[in-house]
Amino acid sequence: MKTCANCGNEIRNKAIYCDICGNFLGVNNKIDVVYKENPKKEELKKILLYSLSLLNDDGTFSGSSDMLFNISIISDYLQSLTNIGQILNNNNLTFNTISRNYIPILIKIKDVPEEYFLDYFLFELNNTIEKNNSKLTKKFIFYTNIDSKFIDNEEFKIILDFFKLRIFNFHDFRFTIKQERAKKKFDSKFIMLESKITGNNFHIMENEAINNIYSLYGFITFLHVFNVKSEKFFANVFNSNFQVSDLDISARVILNEDNSFHINDKHNLTDIIYSKKLDKSKLMKFNNMPILPESIEVLADIKRKKVLSEFKNIFNYYYLANNEEDLSNSFIKFWSLNERVFKKIYGKKNDNILMNNIEKLLKFYSNNKFFKYKLNIIRHKRNKLVHENISEITQEDRNFVKHISDLLIYFLMEFDDKIKSFSDYGLILDNYGENNIAHKINLMEYACELKR
Repeated sequence: MKTCANCGNEIRNKAIYCDICGNFLGVNNKIDVVYKENPKKEELKKILLYSLSLLNDDGTFSGSSDMLFNISIISDYLQSLTNIGQILNNNNLTFNTISRNYIPILIKIKDVPEEYFLDYFLFELNNTIEKNNSKLTKKFIFYTNIDSKFIDNEEFKIILDFFKLRIFNFHDFRFTIKQERAKKKFDSKFIMLESKITGNNFHIMENEAINNIYSLYGFITFLHVFNVKSEKFFANVFNSNFQVSDLDISARVILNEDNSFHINDKHNLTDIIYSKKLDKSKLMKFNNMPILPESIEVLADIKRKKVLSEFKNIFNYYYLANNEEDLSNSFIKFWSLNERVFKKIYGKKNDNILMNNIEKLLKFYSNNKFFKYKLNIIRHKRNKLVHENISEITQEDRNFVKHISDLLIYFLMEFDDKIKSFSDYGLILDNYGENNIAHKINLMEYACELKR
């Protein structure tokens, strides 16, 4: 029991208001967002009540653009009228994480008398922050354009596990009666992938789930490049468009551990209803990948070497660069990918050393002298793009930088069994010599073995 400071009445601990005098008893949580002294709170109340007026009886809302705008305004008012900025910062949270809960809070307090509305809103906001600050486990469900015929492929399921993903069954959704209307919107003829994440920052958890699926997409894209185009993999072919991946996500849904909808379920419904429509992947022919068993062995090996997280980051960047529609942006993303990997291998080095390392990589797989000349041109164009915002990038330029990325990933995967850390790759690359015939024979044998 606790005592009302205004009238001395004893009240149960969970009470928000005194049932005798109506005095607000304050927030009884560990985390305490409070109003500043003499704040002008009427504007905040107006925007909250207006947002509440947009909510329909079934919990959905009309005027979606108004609501999205209102959410940002509410955050602005809270920032100026309360100490929420400091509280979020202290608990490694962001407005992006908390603002997702404004609508559920409004639904919860919709019948509260207007004079108590701001206090109740703050009380529920504190509860939300406290919940977000504790460990959460959420399931992020992604709608893909991978044909559902691939659902029973056991090798694919093993690969999914490396990327913290699994196939989600539509029938595992738990719909409430109110959501039955929208249930058909959730069914999919394509594969739905689930990433189960535990953490205490929702925004970071969501980013991790998205990175997991992008890493998988990058890995599949690389396998497709290597296997389907293996006869061209080492060839000097830079004039094709190299579009090898059309993998994409149309929507995402967030669930609790029991497959009920996350508190933000109204946004989940919106994600599906307004999501983009995808045709199935036409470029990814999963049943045409005899390299899959070998790729599982490679993933298992790099997981044992505790460098799987590094590879996942690389595949993530590779997918994003592949699927970038703008030519200059795609070019710079592939360039950045190469820089990141070489920095991981050798540490931070200047541009001249980076060029030397790329040249070593190209020599590792080809004696074509054109590469060195082309590399110097590419470097010049990259500098003009980055430092002067002048783009002279052609499709051939982009394909050349992508070719370097292809070879670099191939190199990393080819020698994964010989390394304990990324710096070991530098030893392999530095000690390779054109006259080392025995090494070259071993290299060719190893490449042939991978292609079987």
